[in-house]
Order: sequence, then structure tokens, then C-alpha cells
Amino acid sequence: FLRSGRNNLKMNQQLVVLLFLVFLAHESASFRITSSARIVGARGTNHDVPASLTSTTNSRLTRINTTCHHPLKPSTSNPLHSLKIKLTTAKFAKPNKSTKTNTDQPNYDTPKLLQSLLVPTLSLSLPPYIPKYLPLSLLHILGGTTGTPIVLRATKSWYKRISLPPWIPPNSIFGPVWTTLYGLMGYSLHRISPPAAAAATIAQKAAIKAWSLHYLLNLSWAPFFFGFQCLRTGLVINLLLLTSLALAVLPLFHSIDPLAAYAQLPYLAWLVYATVLNREICRLNPMVGGVNEAMVQADLCAGGGGEAGEYNEAMLEYDLKKLQKAAARYAGL
Repeated sequence: FLRSGRNNLKMNQQLVVLLFLVFLAHESASFRITSSARIVGARGTNHDVPASLTSTTNSRLTRINTTCHHPLKPSTSNPLHSLKIKLTTAKFAKPNKSTKTNTDQPNYDTPKLLQSLLVPTLSLSLPPYIPKYLPLSLLHILGGTTGTPIVLRATKSWYKRISLPPWIPPNSIFGPVWTTLYGLMGYSLHRISPPAAAAATIAQKAAIKAWSLHYLLNLSWAPFFFGFQCLRTGLVINLLLLTSLALAVLPLFHSIDPLAAYAQLPYLAWLVYATVLNREICRLNPMVGGVNEAMVQADLCAGGGGEAGEYNEAMLEYDLKKLQKAAARYAGL
């Protein structure tokens, strides 16, 4: 009994060693296949792959391609509905001319498919009856309304007490004009922007950056002019807006899409008018001791409770002093 047990133990040990050797041989063959595939993928050639390994790889690819189909119904519109796994070793496998390729099922490239799954593109799907430029136009209009509370507060208080040119339009005109101009800005930006699935060109990147800086400068005018009563700082901002639009933004837009540049011409004309108007307001309200008339009137309105536009005692005293000075100048005193 002991002798037979020792014999069985020796046989079991020999069997284990034999199975281990078979496993090592199988793993060595798999390692050589993987190494050859990496070399071929890096060099773009297939001269390093033995013929025996190529035939073995072809047989393995055939088994994998026939067993790794997605169970859902195939669809050419969505790659997820017909997903076929391909090994990267197919790059170096020699095609068999005797076998006829099956063209009924779509053949997807694995790297491109993974890129489409892992890196989705950001696109806004809109109904067909809504213009594609509408989101950008609404975004520009919404940005323009950030200075509306400041403008309304100023036009109801100190702005109507300073000296203004007689050819200035009524305040009710500025709202519709700027709304239209901001809408055209969004339309122009939409025309020069790349599609959702395409990368921006160098010219498009330069145009978008130039327009972003110009738009931020445009939004800064209302806080400086109406918020801080810095009339001359507002004039400098208008000059910068006019120069950057004429010399940078419009040429870049025209090089990409001429219609995008033509849509900005009403904005250019309005900037010319606004710059001339701002200059005239600065001339009529000069600086005296580092303070202009707008700052004085703003202080009178704030100190006397005239934020809502009511006339207070501080305003009355100030107006009497102005009349006395004007009468003295007229009389030559």
C-alpha cells in the first residue's frame, strides 16, 4: 500500500511538472505575438512577424470576430448598436486573398470608436425653426443688460442735470438700439465660430479672442461713465472700442466670413456717434479741481435724497450759486 502510494505521488508530481511546462510554452507563444504586434504598430511594417504566428493570429481573429458581436440590432447611425471588437494585431496580419470580406456589416476602427465614446462633442440641439445663432445673440444681449440698473439710476438723477448737447436722442432710443446691436454681435460670432465637431483654425481662435476682449471692454463703459461719473474715462474707452473694432475685429471677421464683418457695420456707425456724443458731453462739463459737473450733481442727488429724481434743497442752493456766477460773468463783474 505504501509503495503504491509513493508511485501515485511520483506520477502526480510528474503530471504537475508536465502541465506547468505546457503552460509556460503557451504563455511564451502569446508573449511573442504581443511583442510582434507592438513592434509592427510602432514601425508600420510586418516583416518581424513569423508566418506561423500570422496564421495563428488570423485564426484567433476569426473566432473573436464571429463571437464578439453586440446582441442589439445593428444600426449604421449609432456605432453602439453594432459594436465589433478588433484586436490591434490585425494591423500586421497579412490579408488572405482567398477569403472574401463581408461588406454587409460595418467595420469600425477601434481607436476612432473609443474616441467618439470617451470624448463626446459639446453640441446644442435646437429645433429646426429656431435659428442657430439665437443662443449667442441672447447671450450678448444678456451681458449688455448687466449695466442697465446703473444707467437707469443715473438717467433719473444726475444725468438729466448736467449740460447735454441739443442733438442728443431721447433715453428711450438707447435700449432698442443696443438690443439690436448686441443681437448682431451674436450673429457675427456665430458665423465665424467653428462647428461643434470641428477644431477651430488659427484665424478663428484669433478672431474669437479679439472679440472677447472687445466685448468685455464694451461692458466696462457703462460702469465708468454712469456709475463713477468718469466722463473722460468713458471717452477713452469709446476710442479704444472704435479703434479695436475697425483695425482688429472687422479684418479678422472678414477674412473668415465677410457677412460676419458686414453685420458689425451698424455697431461701427453707432460707436462713431457715441464717441462724438461722449466728447461733446466732456466739453460741456469740464473738470474743475479734478471734479466734473457729473460728480457734483451725483453728490447733490445722493446727499439730498434725489436718487428718485426729486428736487431738493441742496440742488436749489447749487442752482442759485450757478445763476449768480452766470449773472456776474454777464455783467462783467
